[in-house]
Amino acid sequence: MTLWNASNAQAGLPTYSIKICPASSGNPDTSNCLGTLANPAPHMLGSNTYTASGGGIDLAASTTYYVFVNPTVAGTTGQLTFSSTESDNEDLDRATGWSVANGVQLKQHTAGSVWTTFTDSLFMTVIGRPKESTAPTAQSYEISGSTLIITYDRELDTTAPAAGQYRVKVGSNSVAAATAIAISGNRVTLTAPSAAASGDAVTVRYIRPGSGNKLKDIDGNEVATQTSLQAVTNWTGDTTPALVSAVLEGDIVTLTYDRSLNEASVPTELSFRTQGSDGVWRAAITSTVLISGKQVRYQLVPGGTSNPGIPRAGRAVLARYGQPTNNKLQDAFGNNVPAFTDQTVTNNSPLVKNTGQNVDTTQASVSDRYDHDQSQHFTTGSNSGGYTLTSVEIVLDGYSGTTAPTYTVSIRETDSMGQPTTLVNNGRLTKPAALVRGLNTFTASGSGIELAAGTTYAVFVDVSAVGNSHRFYVTAEDGVDAGQASGWSIANGRYVKAFGASNWVASAASLRIKIRGTIKASADPPAAPTGLTATPAATSITLNWTDPSDTSITKYQTRQRADDAAAWSAWADVSGSGATTTTATVSSLTTRKRYTVELRAVNANGNGAAASVTSGTSAVLTNNTSQAADGARLSMISHHGAQAFTTGSHTGGYTLTSVVWAMIVGDTITLPTYNVHICNDSSSAPGATCTTLTKPSTLANGANTFTSSAGVNLDADTTYWVVFDSVSGGSGTITLSRTSSNSEDTGDGGGLSDWSIGDDGRSRSRGSTSWVTDSNPLQIAVLGYGKNGPSAPTNLQASAGNGQLSLTWTNPNNPGINKYQVRVSSDGGNTWSPDWTDIAASSHGTTSHTVTGLQNGTTYTVELRAVGDGGATPGSSARTTGTPTAADVTPPRVNSATVAANGTTLTVQLSETGLQGALGISDWSCTASGTACSISSGTLNASAGSITFTLSPAVTQGQTVRLSYSGGQGTNRIRDASDNNLAVFSNRNVINNSNQQVQQQPPPGQQQPESQGPTTPPPDPPNLARNPVAWSSAGGMQAL
Repeated sequence: MTLWNASNAQAGLPTYSIKICPASSGNPDTSNCLGTLANPAPHMLGSNTYTASGGGIDLAASTTYYVFVNPTVAGTTGQLTFSSTESDNEDLDRATGWSVANGVQLKQHTAGSVWTTFTDSLFMTVIGRPKESTAPTAQSYEISGSTLIITYDRELDTTAPAAGQYRVKVGSNSVAAATAIAISGNRVTLTAPSAAASGDAVTVRYIRPGSGNKLKDIDGNEVATQTSLQAVTNWTGDTTPALVSAVLEGDIVTLTYDRSLNEASVPTELSFRTQGSDGVWRAAITSTVLISGKQVRYQLVPGGTSNPGIPRAGRAVLARYGQPTNNKLQDAFGNNVPAFTDQTVTNNSPLVKNTGQNVDTTQASVSDRYDHDQSQHFTTGSNSGGYTLTSVEIVLDGYSGTTAPTYTVSIRETDSMGQPTTLVNNGRLTKPAALVRGLNTFTASGSGIELAAGTTYAVFVDVSAVGNSHRFYVTAEDGVDAGQASGWSIANGRYVKAFGASNWVASAASLRIKIRGTIKASADPPAAPTGLTATPAATSITLNWTDPSDTSITKYQTRQRADDAAAWSAWADVSGSGATTTTATVSSLTTRKRYTVELRAVNANGNGAAASVTSGTSAVLTNNTSQAADGARLSMISHHGAQAFTTGSHTGGYTLTSVVWAMIVGDTITLPTYNVHICNDSSSAPGATCTTLTKPSTLANGANTFTSSAGVNLDADTTYWVVFDSVSGGSGTITLSRTSSNSEDTGDGGGLSDWSIGDDGRSRSRGSTSWVTDSNPLQIAVLGYGKNGPSAPTNLQASAGNGQLSLTWTNPNNPGINKYQVRVSSDGGNTWSPDWTDIAASSHGTTSHTVTGLQNGTTYTVELRAVGDGGATPGSSARTTGTPTAADVTPPRVNSATVAANGTTLTVQLSETGLQGALGISDWSCTASGTACSISSGTLNASAGSITFTLSPAVTQGQTVRLSYSGGQGTNRIRDASDNNLAVFSNRNVINNSNQQVQQQPPPGQQQPESQGPTTPPPDPPNLARNPVAWSSAGGMQAL
């Protein structure tokens, strides 16, 4: 057990003992204690462990005991102070049914038997194991030669029965007694009566003796007699243990072999290495290698704040084992396990989990029990193929009662608040047969539950009848455990709803869950790499990017283009790349040039989108570090130092990547607080505009490099200063080297001929604001690369709009372009208003821009130019003209509407052609002589600006037809090219050219005569022109 000591005293401590005693009438029975624990040596501030001797102290079930602290001699100068807590709660990882009393009992050592109870409890941990009550069983039988090993399911008592209690049959030999026996841990090692040859069948059985030593476990449970011979695996002649499986679960790798291993021969953690998600091979964590039975387990090194050493769920994983000089991995017979390289490891890690987060010890609220619905939402990652959920594991704690709840667990969609809504397809999970304390697994049926990418779902526990047997473990931590699939998360908190209530209530604590499943293969090419960075070298650029956790990726490719190159290089495969690759080096580049490098991933569906980064091949631009030092060094403990340099004439300027100071550094130093800057020149001294470089972790005697990951932009033909800014502190020898030479280094180790280093340096004392000229320059090297200036955009066009001109141009594909600028003139370019103005958010990929605020009818001249790090270079601009025009605001209208002779075709001609949208029949209506007519269908001829309707039934001759339009919505909105909607109208007269006649009905009771075939009506009489008539199939005329 452990107790928490709040005192750091090591000397003069009291003499005391810790005992475990039974209870008697609510007090410790100190006269009948069960055992005394051994004190730690030395005592530590914080947790101290007190251990029981032998096999431990036996405790009965459901019984109260006391930890009795018994001082016998008072301390002289020191004391022990045991920490206590006011909380009445136990930690939630306790064993079922165990508890710590809410209060501690105290009495003075000399005050007899009077105990006083206080409300606080001691901080304590009781460590042990449940006692076994069943007989041990054998798990495996193995033999090699004459050594036969039987492995049981638990630790055995080391008191061995006679070897002859085991009967062994080897090959064709008769059954005979084993000749020797030894017990260690859970293994019995026998010497067979004869050695097995390769291929021999071997069997064995144990016969429990009637008296004497019997085979039993450490709790005294005896191994039963075996009624028949048991088959033994014969490894004779096979001296090479084989790896059966390698599995990763979270941060634990488990290697399983085909036979039992030697648990006493444990290799160092350096023997086992695993490739992290960043591609780096790392050894196991110190002292985590564990051998048990046929398995080796070890823990992965996280590798940093983002845990790159732990591969994410769904990622391919590789492992290596190298044989150490001592303590090689062996089987139980002493055969060495062979080394292996690049062994594929099955990644069984959950898609996401938070079960490793700290338990919220304040979770005694009723909302954590099975009388509340629970909704824990989680969000899937960005894999375009989606995911398949196979199970959810929820951590439960035993509670006070025995009534199991009635409930269901499902996966639900969520609303904007994260509350559960619709059950997803196949979303109901199958419950375990019974709830247990710890992880409970709820499985999806069939092939699993399909989840979309980038979507929030809820694990929904719906209680229909309350129970008191269990409650939910929760955590107040907001993180998830390392190794989750890329982009997956568990919400910081959950929703709870009391049984029978209708409203959800937010809770800050989250359920502790594991979500398992698979990452589905994407039907699309990979997404563009993210987090792309570049590290320059003299003739190469090294790329690094974020692991996308996309198992479909088969390789990566790169291409590059120098500033002054006319075209990109061809795409080249990254050698040996695959789904887990996160770094590549682009080699054979020209030194001191800037490049744009593109990277893309490839899978079976094609080439993914590319990500790009701009960097350069960094080399010495100027230096004087090979010149002879003059010995007059400048101390950085008490001074600031500065050295000027002047850039060359390269048109686009340069990017500085690092500066090297030559220093003399003593063996024993204390670093001062300091910075190194690149500053502008101000009156032949360092100016106030500076960029700070990244320092090395320490300073070394000789060359010390100060870097800029983003690079420092330098203009051509410009003087800058390298400044060593010594702020405070420091001791020992830390000096900057000087040289009496005014020359720069040349040749292979030198820089560019048009760069130079100033012929004198500057220094000033700490606290001073005035720089002093030193006759000899400081020794430095400036590294970087040149940049080409931006090239001009081509094919610049201007399209007129209402008070604006829309510009488009061809992308010059020049990575030296940082932005574009535009200016406008209304007098042919004599004056400009506004003058050069940045185009917001523009970059080298921008190809359009709209100039607004112009006067319609005025012809404008517009210039566009590209701007790089060094500004706009000659030849980087283009010019065009355009005249803004007023906007078309006139809506299209109906010019005419006509019913054809057939009475069913109604044609509407609009005022404009080249229309947009679609026809919505329900937006149109018509009447014939005041009675609604039915429009059964219609067609819009957008290009001709006409609409044709079909009327059913037909309009008859002479009827007054009127048409109405109520206006369309959405895609049914008919509009012109300027987005003006067709004007709404009502009861517009329609030209009725129908020649259809009214069909007459006979009077009631009179039968309609049979048709004798088509009848042609007579022509209308002239004198009846104002009195329309209808022709009846019965003949004759009737006035209407």
